[in-house]
Amino acid sequence: MDIFNISTSQNVTIQFNLASVGERAVAWFIDLAIMASLYGLGYDIFIAGFDLSINTSAMGILLVLLPMLLYHFLFEWLGQGASPGKRLMKLKVVMQDGSSPSLGAYAARHITRPFEFLMVPGLAFLVYLFSGTGQRLGDMLAQTLVVRNQNRLHLKSQTIKALPDNYKPVFTAAQHLRPADIQIVREVAKVYMESLNPKILEELRERMEATLNTHSELKDIPYIQQVVNDYTWFQQQQDIF
Repeated sequence: MDIFNISTSQNVTIQFNLASVGERAVAWFIDLAIMASLYGLGYDIFIAGFDLSINTSAMGILLVLLPMLLYHFLFEWLGQGASPGKRLMKLKVVMQDGSSPSLGAYAARHITRPFEFLMVPGLAFLVYLFSGTGQRLGDMLAQTLVVRNQNRLHLKSQTIKALPDNYKPVFTAAQHLRPADIQIVREVAKVYMESLNPKILEELRERMEATLNTHSELKDIPYIQQVVNDYTWFQQQQDIF
């Protein structure tokens, strides 16, 4: 299993389980089959249905090819980093710091696809093999990784116990936290358990309140636990949908 380590400015090391070449290839073929279906549907609707000529009608060509050209960009952007193929293979795109990619990052990943897959066939595979990080050119440009979804589940299983089905979050801002933030909470909690110094929790609580812009009356430990629970609940909703 390929592991990618990130050392944050807080001296916390985060590990990602990188997607293997086989997993990415299967996801790619699943997406390719869906794109082929979209092409066939577009042809039936815009070419055969409206009696357009694909050889002479620029509009007809555009209408048929546009869904295929934008497929990965739109699905990854709207699907929180996962095209249908990636979702079936339990893969997703993340930034190298563990955060969710921005619209610009998805666009950067997408803009190199014609060059990698059409103009120079096999280039994406070769770059993947020799990059050392499982990245193709688009990933390098966007500073993204394709990882297994189990990374997030592994973090949750070590952070808190399973949440009840009727759980309701208290702090909605917790959804904007990154895995690196939760990792820091876990490391600080370990330090506190070893020293039992309340100032450690007070400082952590103050930082979390400032980050989330909250003003809770909960004590330090219940507040921190509530934020972590809320974060996990929001991540579980993303994994479901």
